[in-house]
Amino acid sequence: MCNWVSMVLTKDRTFWSEKSESHAEIIREFNLCEADSTGMRINIVKVEISPRGVFGNLAEWKFKVDQDRLPKWFDAAECEKRTRKALAKKISPKLLKNLKALDVFLAEVKSTKYFSQQGDPLPNWNISHRRTWAAARDAAG
Repeated sequence: MCNWVSMVLTKDRTFWSEKSESHAEIIREFNLCEADSTGMRINIVKVEISPRGVFGNLAEWKFKVDQDRLPKWFDAAECEKRTRKALAKKISPKLLKNLKALDVFLAEVKSTKYFSQQGDPLPNWNISHRRTWAAARDAAG
């Protein structure tokens, strides 16, 4: 399942799409060859990188390889470095600013004390209007 930012790596290039986060779509868009004709030699690495609790700090996003069989040239550290470099290019400054604002908002939501009484309820919060209940009872009858 493709998450947040999907990319496809070849031995010396990194591909992503402006249209889709699907590895299959990226492969199709760039006419990439997943394996040789026998299916034995793998040519690409499907990777994903997604937020892990913090959206606005790209360095904290989680890198993941999204396939079992890997090519001989695969080096996890090098592929993660290439993916993070491409991520910084793909995420626009405007989107990054909005992701940072989202982090601030989520922190505020987490600090809200739900279900703890903060003073007396306001009279206009009363939803048990007798007239409404009576009308509902009459309609049901």
